[in-house]
Amino acid sequence: MSPNGSPTAVALVTHDPRLAADVRRLCAVAGLDLEVAGAPRDVTRCWRRGLLVLVDAEMATTVDRSAVSRRPGVLLVASDAECLETWRAATRLGAEQVLVLPADERLLLDRIAAAAQPEEPVGSVVGVVPGSGGAGATTLAAALAVAAARSRSVTLIDADPAGGGVDLLFGAERTDGCRWSDLAGVRGTVDAPALAGSLPCVDGVRLLSADRPGAEIPADAMAALLPAARRSSALVVVDLPHHLEETALVAAAACTALVVVAFAEVRATAAAARVVAAARGACDDVRLVVRSGPRSRVRARDVGAAVDLPVLAVIAGDPAVAAAADRGELAGHARTHGLGSAVDSVLTWVVGLGAADVGAA
Repeated sequence: MSPNGSPTAVALVTHDPRLAADVRRLCAVAGLDLEVAGAPRDVTRCWRRGLLVLVDAEMATTVDRSAVSRRPGVLLVASDAECLETWRAATRLGAEQVLVLPADERLLLDRIAAAAQPEEPVGSVVGVVPGSGGAGATTLAAALAVAAARSRSVTLIDADPAGGGVDLLFGAERTDGCRWSDLAGVRGTVDAPALAGSLPCVDGVRLLSADRPGAEIPADAMAALLPAARRSSALVVVDLPHHLEETALVAAAACTALVVVAFAEVRATAAAARVVAAARGACDDVRLVVRSGPRSRVRARDVGAAVDLPVLAVIAGDPAVAAAADRGELAGHARTHGLGSAVDSVLTWVVGLGAADVGAA
């Protein structure tokens, strides 16, 4: 137990020294101690204080006789999942899962690692999707991250391997830290502080950027890393491609809100309608930001009506912003009039941050 009385160990109910050794090895990987219980009095103590309780199927009857109460985080460890008595024992104990070792060792390690994670506030996740190519979604995503980082922890995740890398907008292409090519093999539960410490941080924004040339971003890696970023950041901004395929859909489904950025043009609006349909299939809360230009002949409200989405903000085209992004100096222009107004609207909607919170440039 820690000094404040919180549990720091996994409990294992077993008489099998080999099983105890195997589980102790997995606990060591996650940085946790293991308490082994064999006698009924030890079972009762460990049952109350264990972060996770593992019960050897051979010891299920002993646990049953200890008159322990139901609790979350109980797993039954067995050598044969086909045995009917194993499942009866799991039902009696209220076990969440039956794991067969060694086949399910990876699953067991994931559960132990998850138990090792401290309970932390889970941040909001906003995804930014272009309604068509070149809509300026990446610029908006980066501006959102920079503005929010003035008052809270932020991670910007690049989910578009063909986009060239969001680190370029920050002039951070040579900044030390992990990119997707370094993390593509990650699976399972990821330590949130370790991920945060491994990423480049520029202007207060942690960057998980794609590489050049774009390396594949596996869906399994996205499924592992995005929750870890969410545990370590008050806000996660995801820069999504306009084609929401497997990996992008995993990211979009984890978003608490999605913003579709559409040009105020006829063909771009038609393209955005298809993107909106896919976005709605991944997230319940989708809004529209309309980007206008000198040749725009479609009003923002008409774009919203065509794609059946409320218009959250309108961004007027600004050559200075585009030039700053090309120079890797977007952070200094994230609060310019048109872009800054859209940033305020999105952050107010997603996390309740207004202009007073994010400050002025």
